[in-house]
Amino acid sequence: LRGRKLLLVAIMAWTDVFGDCTLQWFATSSRKSFGKRRKGLLMKVFISWSGERSRILAQALHGWLPLVLHYVKPWLSDADVSAGDRWATVVAKELETSNFGIICVTPENLNSPWVLFEAGALAKAMQGSKVIPLLFNLEFSDISGPLAQFQAKKFDRDGAAEVVTSINKSADS
Repeated sequence: LRGRKLLLVAIMAWTDVFGDCTLQWFATSSRKSFGKRRKGLLMKVFISWSGERSRILAQALHGWLPLVLHYVKPWLSDADVSAGDRWATVVAKELETSNFGIICVTPENLNSPWVLFEAGALAKAMQGSKVIPLLFNLEFSDISGPLAQFQAKKFDRDGAAEVVTSINKSADS
């Protein structure tokens, strides 16, 4: 699958996993419970990806997270590096200033040098922050190396709820 067809499949999968009822649940539990406490707070979330399926998952997260947690500002290289920017400098700056990291891991990029590099960079740059590998079509036992140091979550309803809860807890500290 390429282009629009792949994006359509990803959107359909995203809807199957999270659906309208999940967005309503997150909107009521997250915004009503946490919105007033976080007024003025901006939580920067670095989203790492490598490969087509990982990029589509990252783009979906990039659009979805601010709908669920209004104080979250996700950063995604595909969307947030402007034409002409020195991407390595921009990525390094974002790694330093982010409060939270999500690594979109698929079977295709499990051993990708770029994903492993960004996992290490996130670990170093965000020593006091959290990093979550988000597993798409993978089991926890598939994770090894640098990714294994982080508590991973699967790309499903429970995993998404745990990611949102973890972001909320990080914002409290």
